[in-house]
Amino acid sequence: MAVPAIGYTLQEPIPRKPLDTAVLIPLLKSNAEALAAQDPPVKHCLSLLSTLQSLPPPESITLPSGETIHPPEPSGIPARKLVIFGDCSGGTKNSTFQSMCHDPSLLVHECTNSFIPELIQRGKKGVKARTRDLEPSLMEKAGTMKGVREEERDDGAEARRQREEARKAEVRKKAVGRGHSTPDEVGEFARDIRARRVVINHFSSM
Repeated sequence: MAVPAIGYTLQEPIPRKPLDTAVLIPLLKSNAEALAAQDPPVKHCLSLLSTLQSLPPPESITLPSGETIHPPEPSGIPARKLVIFGDCSGGTKNSTFQSMCHDPSLLVHECTNSFIPELIQRGKKGVKARTRDLEPSLMEKAGTMKGVREEERDDGAEARRQREEARKAEVRKKAVGRGHSTPDEVGEFARDIRARRVVINHFSSM
């Protein structure tokens, strides 16, 4: 049964330069009495420093003495954007989602049911890839695991391509049936939204 999944888009405020407190603090203190007499009053003149840095920042503040103070200027550093997707299948094709998620600094996306080509999952190359990071004590066990075969299967490139296409469709069907995305889909979505970095994960209750 399909259930709703939650995704998040977290946008950092535009980074701004620090306030020039060496100039602002004496100026605010010189206006303290007049600020306290305003309606509404500003009882603590230095609280305007926080106001200048609030979100969204004010356009400017005119002091009783006539001087105008402004919020800090943008620093020029790009604001970061984080996109996080929970379990989903097909949602990455949604144009509204793509618009909301466009140009993130980091995309964190669930994925499972990865398709592995025959040349990787079988034969000597596959054994080497799967056992590369195993402890020496586990090597013997890994060599006897079901599905690990030493011989290369070579019955023609076309036959292998057809098997792989069929297997890829099978893996995709399994992922969709469980409400998940495949690595290929995550890669396509990352390309479409121009993600600068991608992290794929999957949390299971099993």
